Amino acid sequence: MELYRFLSSPWFAVILFLILPLLWLLSQSKSRNERPIHNLPPSPPRLPFIGNLHQLGKIPHRSLWKLSQKYGPVMLLRLGQVPALIISSPEMAKQVLKTHDLECCSRPYSYGAMKLSYNLLDVAFGPYSEYWREIRKLCVIELFTVKRVQSFGHVREKEVTRMINSISDLSHKPIEVNEKIFSLTNNVICSIAFGKSYEGQQFEGYGKFQEAIDEAMAMLSSFWVADFFPKYGWVFDVVTGLHRRLEKLFRNFDGFFEKVIDEHLGPNRPKSEHEDIIDVLLGLSKDKTASVKLSRDHIKSILMDIFIGAIDTSSLTMVWAMTELARNPRVMKKVQAEIRKIVGRKPKVSENDIPNLKYLKLVVKETFRLHPPATLLLPRESMQNCKIGGYDVPANTRIHVNAWAIGRDLNTWKDPHEFNPDRFEESEVDFRGGHYELIPFGAGRRICPGLMMGTTAIEFTLANLLHCFDWEVPNGVKREDIGVEEEAGLTVHKKYPLHLVPIKVMKKVQDEIRSIIGRKPSVPEIEIDKFTYFRLVVKETLRLHPPASLLIPHETIRQCKIGRYDVLGKTRVLVNAWAIGRDPKMWDDPEEFRPERFEGKDIDFKGQNFEYLPFGSGRRMCPGINMGLTSVMFVCSNLLYCFDWKLPNEMKPEELNMEEEFGLNIRKKVPLHLVPIKYNWENFKG
Repeated sequence: MELYRFLSSPWFAVILFLILPLLWLLSQSKSRNERPIHNLPPSPPRLPFIGNLHQLGKIPHRSLWKLSQKYGPVMLLRLGQVPALIISSPEMAKQVLKTHDLECCSRPYSYGAMKLSYNLLDVAFGPYSEYWREIRKLCVIELFTVKRVQSFGHVREKEVTRMINSISDLSHKPIEVNEKIFSLTNNVICSIAFGKSYEGQQFEGYGKFQEAIDEAMAMLSSFWVADFFPKYGWVFDVVTGLHRRLEKLFRNFDGFFEKVIDEHLGPNRPKSEHEDIIDVLLGLSKDKTASVKLSRDHIKSILMDIFIGAIDTSSLTMVWAMTELARNPRVMKKVQAEIRKIVGRKPKVSENDIPNLKYLKLVVKETFRLHPPATLLLPRESMQNCKIGGYDVPANTRIHVNAWAIGRDLNTWKDPHEFNPDRFEESEVDFRGGHYELIPFGAGRRICPGLMMGTTAIEFTLANLLHCFDWEVPNGVKREDIGVEEEAGLTVHKKYPLHLVPIKVMKKVQDEIRSIIGRKPSVPEIEIDKFTYFRLVVKETLRLHPPASLLIPHETIRQCKIGRYDVLGKTRVLVNAWAIGRDPKMWDDPEEFRPERFEGKDIDFKGQNFEYLPFGSGRRMCPGINMGLTSVMFVCSNLLYCFDWKLPNEMKPEELNMEEEFGLNIRKKVPLHLVPIKYNWENFKG
């Protein structure tokens, strides 16, 4: 997007017609002295001076994918003065990321990356060197091991609980999912890195953290003329104000990092129960035997990597996952059914549950396939001449691996544009760098070292969002109309925020009743037939808690056959309605209270559906069914209409005693105590 704006601006015309001819002449005189390489990859036609820059378009990964349909999975473009190799298939990606990993594992120079990485002291943007190998090894061993990632579990648990509680307060109202997820991810990463969330931290000129992170991503993905015309382009970057923007951003981040490091070194800082990343790095900086002596700039460069690499990529992956699930209700129901079956009645998913959530992991894989966080992996640079796909690739060629295009490769994926996690069932394909058809984190020496930390947070957060709530689209929006347009950058965001409605059962049924009844003092009996969702709640209650769990016993008058077996006369017959309501062959997640299971179904309790017999059936069916149901619905609808309800003494819902006491009817063993709160009609949104 930044490139497209630049190409559309007056500055581009100035460069194109006044300056670039001079640069072109200089480059031509130099190229005459270079030994030509004859077997170069195919290339689209170029324009003078700018080469193929104009063909990158608004969304570069899509434009490059379209070009690859014509010119093949290995293309050579000329972006200004820079040769750029574009890789668009798993086979060619394997050659770059594995076969020729060593020759192709450096990074090209970029002024924005150089500045934000403290002169390339970091892992993400630093060129390949002995120093880079040592600093990467230090980060992998000390910061991103399984043990270290697990040690931050308490942070994820705390912040996800806060998010779930805040969404619960907004139940049945549209929420901006992007904002909730970014806030969560920011708080988690800050707590892991700094020991606290710094929620509300202001950056001068930017406002909140998100705006500063957005600006950092914009700087890294901006069109720096110097990146494409290395000798003279810096002049235009100064004139267009990019240098000034970058310096301002860097000062803000640097000042914040300095403040946090000083707080950690302060003598009066209270001792924390858990080490954060700054604690670890400060400890390593005192190690005189370390291969890399960590200075403050080293520490700050690593912190910048964590911010840029973790917050944006994790949050946008979760937003894309929720977007695809909202558009595909079959998949949403399937993954929720798995989570709720395994987690049971627990109010939240714990990290110990995650390894058992097999289908959730397929959902995450499919999200990575369709929406890799970095559609074009961070560019590599060849350090020497090599061959890719049979073509000669000169040294100092910039290499872009189009992970987005590879995820849509027709030779690899059936129906590649369809969101279908089931494609990974019985498949060993993973995203950890060993399968080149799925490389959202890259592969080889440059694979993202924080892969484990990112996927753990993504799976844990999504599991809780899907366990704790059902999700609907706002009124007037069709699922197929949910936007999947992209906005280009270093990472690819949804162009428009995702709005969904989280649903809790009590709130949903109260909203239905109150919207129909309005401001009347109570629910008239005549209005009960208008309640749709409330009727489903009653059905679900009777399924899980039939008034007589064992129907009043029948007795055979004469010998007969039941299920191919002989049943003698005078045999007492007990029908276990409680067990039938929990038959896993009839009911998905039978122990879960979910009224929505009856939506769109003709199942009723009037004796014709034998999977559901709270009042019996046949000649001995309860004759007072209508009287009983009318009383139940009339009384309960008024209780739900007139009052909100909460548990006493800050009791949690999962602590509510559900034990039964056997009798002709099944009662709760322990009486139910609730606190009624008179409903405030000022809050009514109907």
